[in-house]
Amino acid sequence: MIRALKKILRNSIVRSIFKDIQAENLARFKQLESAVEKADSANAERHDELLCYLRPMHEHSHSTIPSADSLPEDTYLRENPEVDLMLFLYSFLPERTAIDIGANIGEVSERLLAHGYNVYAFEPFPPVFATLQNRLAHDPKFHSYQMALGKTDQTMELSVAEDYSGGKFGDTSVFNTLIPRELNCELKFTKHIEVPVRSLESLHRSGEVPTQIGLVKIDTEGFDLEVIRGMGSYRYPVVCAEFWGEKVSIGTGTTLNRLVDIAQEMRKRDYPWFIVIYHIEEVKGCCFLSNSTAISSKAWGNVFFFEDFTVFRHAADWCASVISRKA
Repeated sequence: MIRALKKILRNSIVRSIFKDIQAENLARFKQLESAVEKADSANAERHDELLCYLRPMHEHSHSTIPSADSLPEDTYLRENPEVDLMLFLYSFLPERTAIDIGANIGEVSERLLAHGYNVYAFEPFPPVFATLQNRLAHDPKFHSYQMALGKTDQTMELSVAEDYSGGKFGDTSVFNTLIPRELNCELKFTKHIEVPVRSLESLHRSGEVPTQIGLVKIDTEGFDLEVIRGMGSYRYPVVCAEFWGEKVSIGTGTTLNRLVDIAQEMRKRDYPWFIVIYHIEEVKGCCFLSNSTAISSKAWGNVFFFEDFTVFRHAADWCASVISRKA
């Protein structure tokens, strides 16, 4: 009897230990399973961010963000989704003041103003600056400066483009640049004029431009990196710059707006998050990716840098909604 009781007790203890081991293993398995699920989720999210999102310019499809198709028709925004993103970001920025560097005739400034931004616009070419003034000077939120921006205060030569194709290139003032390069036989730089160049740092220190800025947009035809270098220690929630790949037809030769170089400069300034909205030359539609410079050498477009992760996340969600995913 005693032997039988010992055997029962021993078996009971073994079963108890076995159950404890089972429970412990089950708990560890569930922890591992949870960790795997989280890793899969993070990888899926990262994968989604790095996917190339393609869509014809007229197709917008999303649910949580108001559809562009439900808004008044604006062909310019459909062809320039980066400007549409600037408008979307208005609600998430701590300051509602924007700087438009390379304003040209005011296509971007006009839409920023209409959306509620105060705008400080810079355009160095006198005839184009006059057009900009005539178009927007009536708005009290608009402030314009006939000058270029760069790394330091100086005087530089602005190369003026001329069209020898009989009108194929439209308004050639959009090609004017402080860093001349080879274009093609039908579009050439034939005239050069001296223009004043200021740095953002200098303009802030002098009080000509406020320091409380929400958005900086840079489009200087190959000179964007120098504008960024002229920021000094000043910081902005969102900075948007234009870039060209090495094989883009208007971007061959020496330019100061390669995506890798701009991203590296902004990383030094502690802007860890960015979104690239880009086009591939001779390919319809546009794409976007996050926190990567791994794109075609034939790509051109705009890159948005974000000081705050939350604003970056809103922008990434907008891109995923407005620029539909590749099938």
